[in-house]
Order: sequence, then structure tokens, then C-alpha cells
Amino acid sequence: MKPVFFGFRIMVGLGFLFVALGWIGAWLWWRGRIFQNRGYLCALVGTIPLGFVATLAGWVVAETGRQPWLVYNLIRTADGASPLPAHVVATSLISFIVVYSLLFAAYLVFVTRIVRHGPQPPPQHHPEAMRGVRAAEVIPDEEG
Repeated sequence: MKPVFFGFRIMVGLGFLFVALGWIGAWLWWRGRIFQNRGYLCALVGTIPLGFVATLAGWVVAETGRQPWLVYNLIRTADGASPLPAHVVATSLISFIVVYSLLFAAYLVFVTRIVRHGPQPPPQHHPEAMRGVRAAEVIPDEEG
């Protein structure tokens, strides 16, 4: 089925993209250039909605991937249905809605605070510039 085929590839492809961006970010951070690399930062902003896309693609794979067994008469619909009572399914659904709503609200509060605070200026000194400098040259004594 095409939805399963493409949904799986979208999900896995985005997963590899996220891992690659993580490794690139670790390398840039290690080199002390992560905040100066505008292209990388723009790429991160562009990936903001892709986590949701990957989640939806995974859901499509999970939900449509099991349906063909019923469609092609390999098993009966009654055999593919869950034996759980309706109130258990409703409780589970409501629990998911509440938990994800709380997570989304916390995310919005967190992002709003970050945006309101604005970007931080880069530090004025770098550890590489201090290499070989004695502590007495950096911290003046009380008499001086």
C-alpha cells in the first residue's frame, strides 16, 4: 500500500535528518561555531514542524499497515477488533488528550519565554584566548 510505503520512508528519512542535524550541531558546538553558523540555525528553524510530520507519518504506518489484513479477507473484521470495552478506550483517549494538551501548553509557555527574552549576546572572552595566561594576570589583587 502506498500510504504505508511512503509514510515509513518519510518517518525514517526525517529521523535520519534529525540525527544528522544533531551530529552537525555537536560538531559546530565543539568547534565553538554553533551560534555563528546562520545556515545551521536557519535549518533548525525549518525543522520545527517536521517532528509533527514524522509523528503523523508513523501513525499512518501503524494504522494503515494493519488494515490490509482485514480488507483482503485474510482475517475477519471481528477478529481484528479490540476486545476492550468502550469506556476503557474512551478513558485512554481522554488521558492521551489531557497529557498531550498539558505538554503542548508547557511547550508554548517555554517557547514564549524564550522568544520574549531574546537571543543572548555571545561571550566576550574565549577559553582559547586565555591559554597560557597566569591567574595573577587575570585577577588583580586587592591592593592593585
